[in-house]
Amino acid sequence: MPDPTLAFAAITGMSILYSALSLIITQKYGNKQRVKEIQARINSVSKGYSDALKRNDKADLAKYEAEHARLPELLKESMFLQFKPLLITLPFLFILPWVVRTYFQDFVITLPFSLPVFIQHFEHFPNWRNVFGPVGWFWVSFIFASLSASLLTQTYKKLQGKK
Repeated sequence: MPDPTLAFAAITGMSILYSALSLIITQKYGNKQRVKEIQARINSVSKGYSDALKRNDKADLAKYEAEHARLPELLKESMFLQFKPLLITLPFLFILPWVVRTYFQDFVITLPFSLPVFIQHFEHFPNWRNVFGPVGWFWVSFIFASLSASLLTQTYKKLQGKK
């Protein structure tokens, strides 16, 4: 077994790198702005249709029904934009836990506090644990790294907007 400190650093480092890679790929290929535009358009059409239905306005209903017919194409585009980054990041999702499990199989970390684990036993939901193996620690550190990266990115964008 590798040195526990080296194993900790390697597993944590891989999770941070995967988090950064996921964030960069999502920002580059996800086109969040277009997804927001599509969602706003869908909401606008739905609200307009609902209002026209309440008013029983036949002309508006016909107009919104025509627009409703174009919504599936917009939904398809939105789904594609949201799933396109997964085509790149998903293989890593399967490879990295396997690498961690293979090379650091004896690694165990005990935290001084418990964390909720959502996928262990659904009959005792949530499950609180403070002991994690290599794959568990990979996911815990990945979630922490991803949340931190998102928070830092949002804070940076807000600061850039104020300047």
